[in-house]
Amino acid sequence: MSRLRSPLTGLLSLLVLVLTLAPAQAQQGTPGSSQQQWADFNHYVLIARPDLAKAAGDELLKLEGAALLQIVENSDYATRYQETLRRAARTAGLEETAKALSAKILDAQIGQARDAARIAADIELLDDGARPVLNATVRLKAAGQYAAPQLLAALLDENKSSLHPYVMPTMVSIGRPMVYPLSVSLPYLEPRPLTQVAQVLAEIGYPLALPYLKQVIDNPKIDANARAVVQAAYDRLANQAAIPSSATSDDLFLQLARNFYTNATVGGDLPGYDEQKQVGIVWRFNPGSGLYPTAVPGAIFGDVLAMRASSEALALNPKLDAALSLWLAANVRREQRLPQGEKDQSYPGSFQGAEYYLLLAGPLRQHDVLAMALDNRDAQQSVSAINALRSTANQEALLTGPNQTQPLLRSLYYPDRRVRILAAQALANIRPREAFAGSERVVRSLAEAVRPSDVQYALVIAADQESINQINGEVQKLNYQPVGALSLDEASSRISNVPGVDLIVVSAGTDAFLAMYRTMTQDDRLAAVPTVVITSEAGVIEVNRRFDRATQKPMAISSQSGASLAGAVDQAIKATAGKAMTSEQSTKLALDSLSALRDIAVSRSAVFNIADAQPALMRALSDSRAEVATGAAGVLAMIDNAEAQQAIAEAGLDGARAENLRIALLNSLADSANAQGNKLTGPQLDKVLDLVKKSQGDLAVAAARAHGALSLPSANALELITQK
Repeated sequence: MSRLRSPLTGLLSLLVLVLTLAPAQAQQGTPGSSQQQWADFNHYVLIARPDLAKAAGDELLKLEGAALLQIVENSDYATRYQETLRRAARTAGLEETAKALSAKILDAQIGQARDAARIAADIELLDDGARPVLNATVRLKAAGQYAAPQLLAALLDENKSSLHPYVMPTMVSIGRPMVYPLSVSLPYLEPRPLTQVAQVLAEIGYPLALPYLKQVIDNPKIDANARAVVQAAYDRLANQAAIPSSATSDDLFLQLARNFYTNATVGGDLPGYDEQKQVGIVWRFNPGSGLYPTAVPGAIFGDVLAMRASSEALALNPKLDAALSLWLAANVRREQRLPQGEKDQSYPGSFQGAEYYLLLAGPLRQHDVLAMALDNRDAQQSVSAINALRSTANQEALLTGPNQTQPLLRSLYYPDRRVRILAAQALANIRPREAFAGSERVVRSLAEAVRPSDVQYALVIAADQESINQINGEVQKLNYQPVGALSLDEASSRISNVPGVDLIVVSAGTDAFLAMYRTMTQDDRLAAVPTVVITSEAGVIEVNRRFDRATQKPMAISSQSGASLAGAVDQAIKATAGKAMTSEQSTKLALDSLSALRDIAVSRSAVFNIADAQPALMRALSDSRAEVATGAAGVLAMIDNAEAQQAIAEAGLDGARAENLRIALLNSLADSANAQGNKLTGPQLDKVLDLVKKSQGDLAVAAARAHGALSLPSANALELITQK
């Protein structure tokens, strides 16, 4: 018998070896079938044959997600396929296929977990024995917040009372995802389900429910027995969260709104946010149809939640100014952050745009919005608040905000030049009679607006001069004037010589950069400036992790990968300062500032010193934008200064300039001479006379006007008249 078993044993061993090295076709499916392709994919990944694995994977990607998921869950690899996919994602040539398969399987799993029919079936299984209950609960937990409408509907249904003892612990086991949808339903529930939901919320123990519970307790029409249960639930949560006994429901909603707004600012957690779909779910309750969700773009979700909580606070206390200010700020930011082409389905169609409500609210609330925008380093929001103040506020309101704060004056020191300049325009236009803190910065900020539209400054910090020189060359290609420094301390003194910093590029290790960045956020000149760090590949990962969900963050690129600095700069601008100014916006800012400067010069303001703008105005005479050069000349004509008049003359006498521009400049020269007298040099006067003799048409008329205004000898005119 032993001799007979030996060959048989060897044959069986060979068969096992063959089955180990090849996919199990008999178990997985027929050759060429989808089941077989999934088996092939797993097998070829494990034996390091990426070419064959890719061929099988690409075929699988042609399947519908549900069909692919069914194959995956019914295969011999069901318990270990995720590790196989991770291994494939690290294999050259297989990365994209593996990522696509993972995404498709995950989407199918999410869709299956959230399928309404499956959720309903799982709820029916909750009283069907240990194993079915366990499986149903696992699937309902996977559905998360999306199971809330049907679970709550089961509690509301008297015909399903036998399920109620099982539904409540299932809600508790799902945990935090249930709190937001259940909380918004509380004010609309009848006493029995109200007490059940309150007990569930107390068991989950998440303080988000507190304002909603307090709102119910404060309702004088609530059933007394139900109020006692809700009060007990509230007390339990309030004790855990250390909420003072004096807290009112409007206070709690306001604090909730502030939490939402802050988390939207810094990238914190938001209840109802769907990480997989990158959307936020806004929950509402209709007494007739129950809970229903509204999806909004993830970029605006925190502001939407802040607006809803603020609105609840205002409904409870219409005099709560802080809630109104927060609603306005969140609405402005929501509108600005809404991705192009997408809609906010949560915003009532009957509502006006954010600007309407901001203007309607008046200067005190506009100051509040500006203060929040400045605190959060939000340039776009700051611009909106300043524009509203310019439209509605008088001198007293502009200079002094609520509680004697002065956010508009703070704006004069803000890193973004649009904010500085618009604030300066607002303050110049009110023509104050007395100096105020920061008044000396108004003219300087207005003058900054007339720098050439394509001149921007980049602060470059690196550990050695060679690196600085290399980065300087890169930023110059992006139309920035570089200001290099070997340290942040050195940079601090260097940037005092430029109108403002528009970009920061740092080459440093991760720890050094993070320490530097913390310091920069405390410097008003640098805190909101778009920042790019060039670091190691590991450093890129760490920086991205640290600032994952922050709305304002530095962009990190690897020094080894050769990543595009231009792309990183573009992202940094969008993440920090919003959209870069267009040439049209820059020109409008310059022209509005020139108009304000001209008013200051004409009024002979005792508060603002127009001479502070003279260097910038003289440089602007050579601006390629004719309207800016003309405007600068008009202001210089109002300054009683020889250099100002001589600069206008040089620009107007320049034969290389366009004729229409020269005519405008010569007219400004005449205005200057009329107001200030003749301050030109001898050679300049000779050029004026020469132009009078040799020019024709409108240019000759402008030159003649300048000649007359400069009180040059009338013999010059006689010579021209009598010449033959």
